[in-house]
Amino acid sequence: METINKPSENSVTVTEKELDIIAHSLGINIYHARKSKLKRDKKLPKANSFYRNYFAASKNPENSDVKIILGLCEKGLMKLYKDDGVNNIYYVTDEGKEVLKAEFDKILKEYQDNKRIIVAVGRKGVGKTYHPNFFNQNENF
Repeated sequence: METINKPSENSVTVTEKELDIIAHSLGINIYHARKSKLKRDKKLPKANSFYRNYFAASKNPENSDVKIILGLCEKGLMKLYKDDGVNNIYYVTDEGKEVLKAEFDKILKEYQDNKRIIVAVGRKGVGKTYHPNFFNQNENF
């Protein structure tokens, strides 16, 4: 899994999944931003105008999102807001917002740079489209 560094003296390392949870908490869909052709989807809101800032997570410590969020809390990028009886509600700190702002454009650019499509002709002459990583993972292809 690729890691991303926060640009500061006290460097904090976050994974793409951690960054995705921070973005989701702030109402940003990184997958949609990568795929969209609209410029407005490739920009973050100005200043602190995110329309939401919360993540409702199960209390089950075995849940993969909970484990990641607890790791983000240890790094100071998210904090527990309240326990509503069913879920724990977390919010992104200012430091977490800064990490997202610093890495958002890089993630989109990296995706665009790697977005090469390879077309292979099947047995019946039908073209199939594969991402380059398909061939790296499937050596017998």
